[in-house]
Amino acid sequence: MKKYFRRLMSTSAFRRSLFGYALTILLVTVVILGTMFGVLAMDIREYGVDHSQQLLRQLVMTSERIKLEVDNLISTITTESNTQQFVQSKTDNKMNNFYLFLHLREVTGVYSYVADISVVNFSSGVTVHATGAEEGEPTALSEPIRQALKDGRQILVRAVTIAGKKQNVVSFLQYLPYNNSAIIVDVFTDGFGYSIGTASREVYVLDESGEAVTQNAREIVDGVTVAQRLTELRAGHTGQQVYDDSAGRRFYFFTYSEKLGWWFVDVQDYSQFYSNFTRAATVCLVVALLLLAMCVLISVLFSHKLQKPLRQLVNKCRATVGAEELHDEDELQFIDKAITRVEHERYQSEHYVQAQFLRNLMLGQEMPFFVSREITERFGKKFHSAFYCVLLIEIQPMKELSERERAEEYKIYRYTVCNLADEIFGEDFSCKTVETGEKTVAVLLMLEQETVSEKYVLCFRQLKEFVEKQVDISVNGSLGSVVDRQNEICLSFTKAKQYLEMSRLIGRDKLVDSNNASNSNYQEKNEKLVESIEEYAKLNLSDPGLSLKSLSQNFGLSTTYLGKIFKSIRGVSFSAYVTQCRLERSCAALRETNRTVSEIAEQVGFSNSTYFTTVFKNAYGVTPSAYRNKTKE
Repeated sequence: MKKYFRRLMSTSAFRRSLFGYALTILLVTVVILGTMFGVLAMDIREYGVDHSQQLLRQLVMTSERIKLEVDNLISTITTESNTQQFVQSKTDNKMNNFYLFLHLREVTGVYSYVADISVVNFSSGVTVHATGAEEGEPTALSEPIRQALKDGRQILVRAVTIAGKKQNVVSFLQYLPYNNSAIIVDVFTDGFGYSIGTASREVYVLDESGEAVTQNAREIVDGVTVAQRLTELRAGHTGQQVYDDSAGRRFYFFTYSEKLGWWFVDVQDYSQFYSNFTRAATVCLVVALLLLAMCVLISVLFSHKLQKPLRQLVNKCRATVGAEELHDEDELQFIDKAITRVEHERYQSEHYVQAQFLRNLMLGQEMPFFVSREITERFGKKFHSAFYCVLLIEIQPMKELSERERAEEYKIYRYTVCNLADEIFGEDFSCKTVETGEKTVAVLLMLEQETVSEKYVLCFRQLKEFVEKQVDISVNGSLGSVVDRQNEICLSFTKAKQYLEMSRLIGRDKLVDSNNASNSNYQEKNEKLVESIEEYAKLNLSDPGLSLKSLSQNFGLSTTYLGKIFKSIRGVSFSAYVTQCRLERSCAALRETNRTVSEIAEQVGFSNSTYFTTVFKNAYGVTPSAYRNKTKE
């Protein structure tokens, strides 16, 4: 048996290669299966992360919406006449207390998640609850409530007894210092938690100190993993965090709500996935070993029959190209190299002839005599379109080049710009890029309509920004006229070349469109530019950073140029125009809304209310508050 295998491995290069291929198949199979399961595991984890992020984001939004509704509820209760009579009374008035109780009871019935509403008058020493009138000293309030009011906190988690059952509630507090009173809204914690199925998926809510908010959170408050992780998150930055407890095979997703000061914790158990993964991996490895055994068996059974005709084929190929007959080199390796070389040479030839065809179309020249008419017609059909337009791009290095490195560097620049242009313009256009000179590259746009969409400006700007940052070169360009026949592409190229030369007089940052240059005069272009600036400014008035600099980045023009154009058309500077628009919008807000001066200042884009008041008074002679009172008289 030993002699048989030694003879089997030594007789044929082809047979040895088959054994090598069999081992390679095993290794490749193992790698593919491992990669496949690794990707599957990663996808499952990423899905869990995405799903948890969406779930927690929705819970945070729901909880913050409840807080907003409770804040509005407190504001409504504060301004209600019964509440005003109760909190302003210095003595105990049974009738006022009863009317307030009825109102609180009515409001509580509207909101299903509200457990109780309490109004406390510290001056008269009376507390009215929506669940039942309660008279007595303010000291009847629980110690956490009194301490929270003393500390100025507005949200508190506490345990109360409702219908004989002790459960957590979230108390929203509002102290009224002018009347020495307080409003307390107790909300059930059920609206802040979440659970799926049994215990396999739950969301726990804890406050900033780590105390439980929801009932289920009591189970994990004392957990070492969660407690330690919350300590680390409080010591660092807040936000969405993911913790992988590999020992317990659980994911912990932490999300912090700034408005509530709460942590939302989603726990996912993936131990079952690991068990399934182990079983599936074992099955796949067994299949791979069986595949190896099958390959070895096939190589033993069929290698002898395949070896002779395969050698004859390889020797025939070698004789065709003038090479020696096969001796020791592996037959399959030689065939693979020969096929690869032939395919590469065919690709190079095809690519060269195609580039020559496009270049000749743009230059208006005939194809060389050695290119057959059939090939020319094939390329003509390949690049057939209803309309054509040439975008000519000129390359200018940002550094000085010596004569020795000039040719090689420009070759690299042209190659880079061609590939980038194909990728960037190809997303929105059917196009092909070709080198047309030492410094120029042309993009042939094949269009369905007789006009070129404005997207080409954005594509060119993206190309320009990328090559300036990454390749250290600058580009400028011009768009030729739109033509409807292939033999007229040279006219579009000539027009683009003429306007490219004209653009040097304007500046290299300009992209000239020959289709629009002859139809619109300078004043009309400036008017449209100013209208676009005004529209952008009105849409972004609330941004304190709105300035000529931000405009220049969005419009791709210099700050000085934009400032001069705007002032020449409108007669005022851009900053004065923005200030006037903000003042006009603030006047409307003062007249039509009840927002505070600070809120209006932020809404219209002033950095702070003090500066807003100063500018407003300088413009109208009165403060914003005085203006509001005057308009309401």
